[in-house]
Amino acid sequence: MKKTKLILVTTFLLLTTVLFSQDINRLVENNGFKKIKLNSNIYDYVTDGYYDFVKNTPKNNPDYHIREVFDYVYATGDLKKIVDITISSIYVKTINDTIYEIKVYMPSNTEIYDMLNMAFGKPTREITNRYASDYGIGSGDAYYWEPKNSSISLNFFFGEGIYCSITYTNETLKESGVLQKKKEQKKKAQNGF
Repeated sequence: MKKTKLILVTTFLLLTTVLFSQDINRLVENNGFKKIKLNSNIYDYVTDGYYDFVKNTPKNNPDYHIREVFDYVYATGDLKKIVDITISSIYVKTINDTIYEIKVYMPSNTEIYDMLNMAFGKPTREITNRYASDYGIGSGDAYYWEPKNSSISLNFFFGEGIYCSITYTNETLKESGVLQKKKEQKKKAQNGF
């Protein structure tokens, strides 16, 4: 009897681990959000002879003042929804025209978190603001899906009841981008003297 219980518990744990890892490994397979892929060139996205992304400038983006850290804004209207939830905007960060981060903004909605759980399993890490909410997802909560042995991560942020965002990141490219920007800032500072 004890041996049977042990076998059943072990089998259950193995199946749970396999199912969970299959869900989270889907992130690696997808390699981005819908048709926008990490590690791809920004100029590969063309529709009807026009680039799908425009440079993120005050002229091209009315929200530039709060989203200026991004390099490009997705300007094609074909990615409008995640299931039934309307997408507000999509931004990307690049290094040498290669996409290393994709950020999708939408109005505040906890259903997105539930859909992410269904698609990728439970988050591997979370940072929650327990003071903001005694139940469910609260303002400032962040959830991370980080597959093992992969540089790809997914982050869901629930921001102050106004918006939520999903961020797909290639961590390796991000690190090299940060290093490159620091070198550029250092060179600029040195040239200033």
